[in-house]
Amino acid sequence: PAPFDIDPDFTVVAYAIVLGGLACLTFTLAPALHATRASIAASLKQTMPPRSGLRLRSMLPGIQVPVTVILLTSAGLLLRGVEQARAIDPGFRVDGMTIAKIELPEAAYDIPRATAFLADLTAALRAAGVGSFGFTTTEPFGERSTWAGIRLPGEGPTRTQSIEFMSVSPDYFQTLGIPMTAGRAFVAADGGQPVAIVNEATARRLWSGQDAVGQSLIIGDGQFLQVIGVVNDTHIDSLDVVEPLLFMPLTRAHADDFPKLVFESTQPAASDAVASLIARLDRRARVEVMPLASGLNDRLAELALAPLAASALGLFGLGLATVGMFRVFGYVVRQPPREIGIRIDV
Repeated sequence: PAPFDIDPDFTVVAYAIVLGGLACLTFTLAPALHATRASIAASLKQTMPPRSGLRLRSMLPGIQVPVTVILLTSAGLLLRGVEQARAIDPGFRVDGMTIAKIELPEAAYDIPRATAFLADLTAALRAAGVGSFGFTTTEPFGERSTWAGIRLPGEGPTRTQSIEFMSVSPDYFQTLGIPMTAGRAFVAADGGQPVAIVNEATARRLWSGQDAVGQSLIIGDGQFLQVIGVVNDTHIDSLDVVEPLLFMPLTRAHADDFPKLVFESTQPAASDAVASLIARLDRRARVEVMPLASGLNDRLAELALAPLAASALGLFGLGLATVGMFRVFGYVVRQPPREIGIRIDV
């Protein structure tokens, strides 16, 4: 499936029809007008068409060939970029990791009950001997993200800048193997405390050349947060650039957007065991379990779509140019040569 909406749009279809009609009129009107102005007597006297006409016929295929070659070259460069993207280290563990999306019935779970379900699920996972696991409000390579405005103390509201933030459990960084470069990770006692962890991109943007641990920032309407740690940069959303990211401790859950469970699934039956455990807590809960690598593959598929489309268009254009040049040269070869003769008037 395409990573974008391919439903037909009336405006786009109408634009394509009008553009196609204009192209047909433009490229057929000139030969038609030329044919109406041709003189029969002049056509009978000359055995070869004028060179200007041949140059015009061969010019369009001659232009089309380099354009299609450029398009194919660009497609090759894009494919090379996709191969380089496959070799990029996202900054966290992907192989052997699984993510579970849990959906609770909103009518039966308000915020306190959803938060209690999160606590019961955490205890059940530990009692069942599930390996390393953690919760996050934003899944890696997911489609949804949360943004907030932040500024430094002493700065006015006009200096507010947007940053993506996510709430995670204390074991989230250890589960995904994201190393701490400074400070410490979250602990259970941090729940409800005004603390935060930033990635290296955020530390460079806000406190370039300074130690980010111990610094303060203001989020939203005026809540002060103290930075307690800095983690390594990770490609959470895309594989091109690392965006600034802010982590906050996960303290409560919502039924309509329940935190995602990330766990280690080196054993084949680990995913089924986690799904069964959630079903025992509440059979109404819907669980979707998938490998974490599937999100990465979706991102790579999006990147590969552009070079594949460019390759298809380039090959199609090159085929048209080849046919056009073949017909032009065939037309020239079939023309009779110029003759030398003596005209006798009777």
